[in-house]
Amino acid sequence: MKFLRNKTILFPFFLSLNLYATDLNELHFVTEPSGVIYYDKKNIELKGIVGERIQYLIKKLELKNKVEIMPWSRAYYETIKNKNYVIFPIAKTEEREKELKYCCIISKSRQFFFKLKARKDINVKNITDVKKYSVGVVRDDYRQVILEKKGLSKLEVATTMDLNFKKFIGGREDIILLSENSMLKYLNQNNMTINEIEKLIEFKDIDINNYVAFNKEMDDKIISKVKTTLKEVYDPDKDL
Repeated sequence: MKFLRNKTILFPFFLSLNLYATDLNELHFVTEPSGVIYYDKKNIELKGIVGERIQYLIKKLELKNKVEIMPWSRAYYETIKNKNYVIFPIAKTEEREKELKYCCIISKSRQFFFKLKARKDINVKNITDVKKYSVGVVRDDYRQVILEKKGLSKLEVATTMDLNFKKFIGGREDIILLSENSMLKYLNQNNMTINEIEKLIEFKDIDINNYVAFNKEMDDKIISKVKTTLKEVYDPDKDL
């Protein structure tokens, strides 16, 4: 009888471990194509600074689910709607913190306003000057939200940054807001060089960090496991 009592005590413990493993394996990562993440079809894996970090994170967690790449607004909507969804990389804003559980930093970046060097008619020394020109943004992206709050009314909205950049180099918008890494990626994609664009001013009124965030209903134990594992992949405290 003593043996049976011990067995009864241990059973819920093992059951909780199994449930934990199942929930962890059901994580579904979503993102958008960008300068820091893209899908390498030839090697069937994620590339880019953030892409490779997430790829390694998934491998260390021994997860089978692949990352799904989609337009930003849809990725954000799906994460809010679905319990097991994880979105990355995502900036932290007051509105988003009400809808998501933020976990940890996946990359650091600085955001700059850029113009085509050929556009001699564009002169920017501060954010007030930026308001005179049209600025390309992605629909529902944090840059759109923050720029609107700053009083910028001439926003050119596209569904993806790829389309946004096409509008930028085609002269359908005057200025674009990007990190330096993203700018280099889009220049390469369009057979352009850094000499064809000009960095204007840095946009500092935003959290420079990119995060991993979860659906509000995600178990905190799962988030803690991901956070601990990600620390082995990327430590933002050492990326100064």
